[in-house]
Amino acid sequence: MLKPFTAEQASAAYRRYQAQAGVLLKQGRIPACRSQWDTLSEPTRALLTNPLYLYLFMETFDRRLAEAVTTLSTLFRRYVERAMTEHPGLDASVTAVIEWLLPILAVGAALEAQNHGWGLFNRLETPCKRELGRVSTGLAG
Repeated sequence: MLKPFTAEQASAAYRRYQAQAGVLLKQGRIPACRSQWDTLSEPTRALLTNPLYLYLFMETFDRRLAEAVTTLSTLFRRYVERAMTEHPGLDASVTAVIEWLLPILAVGAALEAQNHGWGLFNRLETPCKRELGRVSTGLAG
């Protein structure tokens, strides 16, 4: 797991993204927000000390000026909105995944309430649990 950046490291990483914007790599082009670091609010800059959140921010506002993002939930929402706009086919896939997960989450919530939060995941014996285990260990596919 990557450690959070210091404020100075986050600023430097942000500027490196901008300096390398559009460079093509094997997995795609490097994204970068057009807004300057100094124009971002303090809560946004604090959020971007996490390397993953910095990357999501750059993807979300690639080639655009940043919008107000002061919470992680707002960043995720903007990221998903952008992905759904750029890849219209995702809508059906996301809907299918949510429809598949809802019954499992409902059972999980009922078990959690019944057992007062004691290790829900360890008690669930479902195809979902097996699949999540395969995905987390890299055996899926």
